[in-house]
Amino acid sequence: MQNKPRNYSYTNSAFFNVLSEQITPSLNNSLRILMIGDVVGQPGRTALKKLVPLLKKSFGVDFVTVNGENLAGGFGITEKIYLSLMELGIDAFTMGNHWKDKKDIFVLREKYNNIILPQNLCDVSGVENVPVFYVENKKKYVHVFNLMGQFAMKDNYKNPFQFLVNKKENYLDKVNSSSHVLIADIHAEATSEKQAMAWLYNGLFAALIGTHTHTPTFDARLTEQGTAFVSDVGMT
Repeated sequence: MQNKPRNYSYTNSAFFNVLSEQITPSLNNSLRILMIGDVVGQPGRTALKKLVPLLKKSFGVDFVTVNGENLAGGFGITEKIYLSLMELGIDAFTMGNHWKDKKDIFVLREKYNNIILPQNLCDVSGVENVPVFYVENKKKYVHVFNLMGQFAMKDNYKNPFQFLVNKKENYLDKVNSSSHVLIADIHAEATSEKQAMAWLYNGLFAALIGTHTHTPTFDARLTEQGTAFVSDVGMT
């Protein structure tokens, strides 16, 4: 029997409307966070400008993170690009191994508090401080972690598994208070390293997403202690 051809004629707006109807009932009182992986060059920025407003409206998004290490032609970020994207209502920019490919990063880091360098970089002062953002409409504090994996990466980074060990109990107290939410962008090559990080901090992070490979993985899951995880969200 011949298979009927599939209908691929849905518009973007119809697609988002369907998804919104499917997930909205279970998330009515939740803090909604949109985490976007590596945005690459002008095509990625164009897609971001078209889709972020639509996603925010369709899903009632409260907080947006973007991995910005590839924004400038695939290599780093410039102040001009940063300012143009801030108009979209992006709350935080995480980075990765291309963080210093453009010298603007040092100016950006001094001027703006939502540029987040990987917190386990070596010999970079102040990166270990985890930024906290207050979401007024939900009365929540969002802590944004950005850590580099070590396997198959060219530069040396501090052990990401040790980064939170000494502070884990303190952060658990914050999470248990229900007013603090922890999310993480783990920029790493190996899916196994990212999965191990998810299990180590199972229940501590509300969401832990992997970035870097530019290839999305089909392993999105919710752990038994409530951490949303995917090995790699891919690229824009």
